[in-house]
Amino acid sequence: MIPLVLTEDGSGNIAIGVRRPDFVDFLKLVANTGTTVLVPSGAKHVLFSCSTDFFASYSSTNLTSAVYAASSVQASGVAVGTAAEMNPELRTLTSVTGLSVIAPAAGNMTLAWFG
Repeated sequence: MIPLVLTEDGSGNIAIGVRRPDFVDFLKLVANTGTTVLVPSGAKHVLFSCSTDFFASYSSTNLTSAVYAASSVQASGVAVGTAAEMNPELRTLTSVTGLSVIAPAAGNMTLAWFG
């Protein structure tokens, strides 16, 4: 699996350089339906991209619409530190073996994996 790289920009500032991934998953999200994804062997980072808002949990416990449907999130929220993260981008996966994602609307998602 291709590693994530730290590099310098033209001014000498450290920046994250994302190489072309060699392992990408594509998900077709169904509105208010949780999907679980196993972290591929050797993956240490994931780069999410999605055509709609989505929520991610760093556990293979499937997210359910009862808690994370658009109406529940907008109406009440979850303010105890255990909420799923909305629209994460690049995340390190230390000790994570599975992810769960859910979206209030149907959409397309890619997960680019890096070592």
